[in-house]
Amino acid sequence: VTVYDISYCGFDETRIHGWLLLPSFAGPGPYPCMVQYHGFGGSRGVPSDHLAFAALGCAVLAVDCREQGGITGNCAHYSGSGLFTNVGSKGVRNKDEYYYRAVYMDCVKALDFLETLPEIDADRLFVRGTSQGGALGMAMFMPSKDILGRTKTQLLNTICSTMAGRIGEKVYTRDISSGASGDIKSATSMARRMVCEWGMSSLGPVAFGENSQSLFLGRELTKTQNLSEDTLQRIDREIRAIIESQYERAEKIIAERAEAHKKIAEALLEHETLDGVHVREILEYGEIRTPVEYKPLSVPAEKTGEDDGAKNADAEKKPEPVPAATTAAPAD
Repeated sequence: VTVYDISYCGFDETRIHGWLLLPSFAGPGPYPCMVQYHGFGGSRGVPSDHLAFAALGCAVLAVDCREQGGITGNCAHYSGSGLFTNVGSKGVRNKDEYYYRAVYMDCVKALDFLETLPEIDADRLFVRGTSQGGALGMAMFMPSKDILGRTKTQLLNTICSTMAGRIGEKVYTRDISSGASGDIKSATSMARRMVCEWGMSSLGPVAFGENSQSLFLGRELTKTQNLSEDTLQRIDREIRAIIESQYERAEKIIAERAEAHKKIAEALLEHETLDGVHVREILEYGEIRTPVEYKPLSVPAEKTGEDDGAKNADAEKKPEPVPAATTAAPAD
């Protein structure tokens, strides 16, 4: 298997880095090719991560998502802050700046790049990826201004709403699954920070430990600070009390609004995406009264002429193999 360290121009001036693996043992090609995307926060990895498909005679282009765990940066400009601290929410208030808009277009550019390579069969390109979010469905809060801080009431409301997915699943399937794992981690992390960083519990305004990003309960603090067993148990109880009280609160709300809950689910099956106004109308009137509209993102027209030709030429069509090219024999 011959390995190339490549880069190409993404949606803007960002250089997208990747590994291109060609199954040379299978002949001169052209080969079918899979574009491999990593999960959120990951990277293109190392070439050996992608040998399984290459060993089957399929070329692999393993690329970075911009500004995540790899060496690829991000030249995009964002006029405001995101909803959270991670890159995934950058530009979310502006449809023309949203982070994943550029990521989607980077993928299109990857396919365009592959079509220029004589070793690749342009009629047999496919894309494979790991989750960039992990959610089959998502409820997002769209603030009207930058968030500089949140009150205890706001945090408790957020934890309560986070529990709704697990409860809805339990109500309608009579079972639970791993689908709510992200919600559970998020709620636990928030409750832990309320207790250990923000002084929002009966333990008072005391900071416990320094590992603010841990998703575990009080015992995780033993990694960064020596606390007594009694204190750790009290921290655990406070975190659990917050989670359990908001879970029970969410259960009560969903039970009281069972009919609206069902109608929201039916509306999502029909429209896939609802805005807050639609949910409020279902809660108030039992139906959606505002039309559900979709506005496609506007994509800037491609440049033509010499500049465009220069940019296309900038993508390395046939870079030199990396010194440590990996080789493999064909499978029996």
